[in-house]
Amino acid sequence: MKILVWIGICFLLSGKIAAQEIANLNDSSEKKQEIKVGIWIDQIGQVDYQNNTYEIIFYLWVNSKDSVYNLENNIDFTNTWESEILYHQSDSLFIDGEKEYHEIVKVKTKNTTQFNLSNFPFDTNKLNLTIELIGHYIEDLVINVDQNNSKLNSDINKDWIIKMSPIQNKRNHWDSDFGNLKGNTEVDAVSLDLELSRNAWPIYFKLFAILFLAFILATLSFFLPNQKSEEKVSIVVGALFTSIGNKYITESVIPISNHLGLSDLIHFSTILYILVIIIFGIVEQRKKIKDSILLDFSLFTTFIVLYAITVILITINYMGY
Repeated sequence: MKILVWIGICFLLSGKIAAQEIANLNDSSEKKQEIKVGIWIDQIGQVDYQNNTYEIIFYLWVNSKDSVYNLENNIDFTNTWESEILYHQSDSLFIDGEKEYHEIVKVKTKNTTQFNLSNFPFDTNKLNLTIELIGHYIEDLVINVDQNNSKLNSDINKDWIIKMSPIQNKRNHWDSDFGNLKGNTEVDAVSLDLELSRNAWPIYFKLFAILFLAFILATLSFFLPNQKSEEKVSIVVGALFTSIGNKYITESVIPISNHLGLSDLIHFSTILYILVIIIFGIVEQRKKIKDSILLDFSLFTTFIVLYAITVILITINYMGY
């Protein structure tokens, strides 16, 4: 009888040990690797409005308690034409008795976007940087983001006013699984947005100063005597060609768009006002209107005021006020 009791106790103990081992195995299988990812934006430049591209230099790092992530082989970039790893370093350190791994890369990428330049130079454009983490299957890795250290270089290009959104952990969806053995069409990624704007007024006056001077020159023709009709027409026509030339110069900076922008409307308005001045000069000659300083000054003032109001309203509209 005692033998049977001992046999039963042995079966119970062995069953309990086996159950504990299975539970431990399940726990270890359910434990996922964790990493913390951070991004430091170092430089933004080579903004090309004609080709809708820009270059960005940034630092990307991964901290882990399991192993080095191997960033050189396990990252990819969306909307990127060219990418180059400029610097790579990895190390490990024991902290509170646990080994932690740190890896960092410095990356230069040439990215594509779609600049909205209809209200140039008052435009504000959003640039997106998305880095796909491709060294694992979806759900196999826990990704945290390092918000405290993910920042924008305070000494970045001073020609721009740049705002950076918080870094986010997201999943990119593709229309193909690219032969993925698990059939996944999603991939883990980290992403952030950059809002790009500038101090617009210096550029505004550089773009349109010659245009405004051309219009003032055209209105000054009112003060020429009627017998100087050839000189009067020459001045106005010269102002007209100056306006058209300024339009071509502006379009070398701002790509042609399907929509009327700030520059288009200011140029078209200026050319229209100059054409009205030409028409008035023709009528003046045909009707043989007598010279009158009062009339000339009234016309000069009226055209200047109307033109200024038109330009101001167009500008305010495209500034988004």
